[in-house]
Amino acid sequence: MPMDSPFKERYESGDLLYGIADSRMIYCQWWGLESKLRDEPFAMIDYYSLSKDEACAKGNADELYPPSHRQVDFWDTLRSHPVYSSTLSDTHHIIGKWSSYSSETTRRKCKGGLHWAARGRFNMAVHFILDELDMRAVVEKNATWSDGQKLDYVEQGRKWRSCTGAELRWIYRNQADPLVRNTVQFWKYFRPVAPPWEFGHLGGSEAHLWSRYVPRSWRVK
Repeated sequence: MPMDSPFKERYESGDLLYGIADSRMIYCQWWGLESKLRDEPFAMIDYYSLSKDEACAKGNADELYPPSHRQVDFWDTLRSHPVYSSTLSDTHHIIGKWSSYSSETTRRKCKGGLHWAARGRFNMAVHFILDELDMRAVVEKNATWSDGQKLDYVEQGRKWRSCTGAELRWIYRNQADPLVRNTVQFWKYFRPVAPPWEFGHLGGSEAHLWSRYVPRSWRVK
């Protein structure tokens, strides 16, 4: 099972890669996926769209080539969720082959992708790459770019968050869900590892940090 030994040893077609962009690309090269990233089934949630217009703009659909079954299942799964359904009605701008959404919509899309992987009708695994991830920044919600510019901040009542940090915190909050636990596989230094909040393994050197993160949904009211 992905979060527990025996681990899944490699990527399989249809699986999703999560983690910092640079680290994902390194693993894509390792698995020989770099030339297939724009081929369906996509290896990253980035390539899935939130509307048919976006899919057409990306070149993933048109009148003669409708959205794939996986793309439609992603939409259906988001549409049925009380929070992630909002992503399907947000406006966006296409820059080259990429879509630009608000921070909130982007985070919800990425977390919705995790929800979809665990509950959609396709049997897929999520490979979460821990390499180069600042675990303290994830736990404390204070991620920055390499130049020191903040990624995690609140301004005029609106939140901006690092997507990778938001994704990992989502997995932490949902770790007791057997569907999530059987879907997410962590990696570090090209080896499958247990979750980063569990002690006694290669990926658990910073497990103590997670005692600082108490999700609102866990707090006693």
